[in-house]
Amino acid sequence: MAPRWKFKAVPDVFRDLSELQNNPKDKVTTQPNLGLLSRSYPTDDTQEHGQQQESDWARFVRYVSALNHQSSSDVRYKVLYLTRHGVGYHNFKSAEVGEDAWNNNWSLKDTDGVNTWFDAFLAPEGETQAGELSTFWSTLTSAQGAPLPQRVYTSPLARCLQTTEFVYGPLFPKEKFHPIIKEDLRERWTLHTCDRRRTKSWIAENWVPKGYVFEDGFAEEDELAKKDDRRESDEEHGARKQRALEDVWNADQGEEFVALVCHSMAIRAILAVVGANMFRVREGSSIALLVKGTKMG
Repeated sequence: MAPRWKFKAVPDVFRDLSELQNNPKDKVTTQPNLGLLSRSYPTDDTQEHGQQQESDWARFVRYVSALNHQSSSDVRYKVLYLTRHGVGYHNFKSAEVGEDAWNNNWSLKDTDGVNTWFDAFLAPEGETQAGELSTFWSTLTSAQGAPLPQRVYTSPLARCLQTTEFVYGPLFPKEKFHPIIKEDLRERWTLHTCDRRRTKSWIAENWVPKGYVFEDGFAEEDELAKKDDRRESDEEHGARKQRALEDVWNADQGEEFVALVCHSMAIRAILAVVGANMFRVREGSSIALLVKGTKMG
């Protein structure tokens, strides 16, 4: 299906994190103030708002609101808060045995008899990372004035469901915490068992009581796993992330700040879809992008 939206990352708003990579294996971490640059905006009004007293986030929020107010109905700006899940048992095993042994042997198994990485859960280190990231977000919103996400989407894989709970759960009143479980936020499909998901029934039993809701049409069984004989190409994965962003924009009810909790290659695919410079994100880290979406046709 042809794309219905064109997405473009707006430059010079958040720090270009690709500058932090000295080599392709470097991973960027959550930046102070989430990387928001201290700069002026056309909407700054020192007389009316007292620019010197306003935080960078307050002025940025007003700028985003103005962009949407002044744009046609076919254009919508959103700030994407992208969070990579914390360290999972699959990451732990991969680091232990090395990349070759992981890709050619252990990643095709469910377990080593001690730990299980089929639809991997967070390892203790990953839970700690998520807790620390939640503290970062609490300070960012309370002290710096950054808005909480008005909608939270999460990959249905267990490590992302957990990360969403640990990072964002403490920031919302219980009755207002309703992350949307979105299939297309899953990691690029390989033959690795860590990227298989459990059934919708299992997710419903364990996460719906905590306030999570499924997107419309969420399948009971793992449809991606039916590709079992081959890996997903970069093009196929990019098409899934394009579809995910289109769904986010189509579901728009005025949300300008949206959180997506997903995976390493998923974030890279989103960066590609929006035309941003590429970089890798460390586990348990958040980044932000201002993205312009233009409806096609």
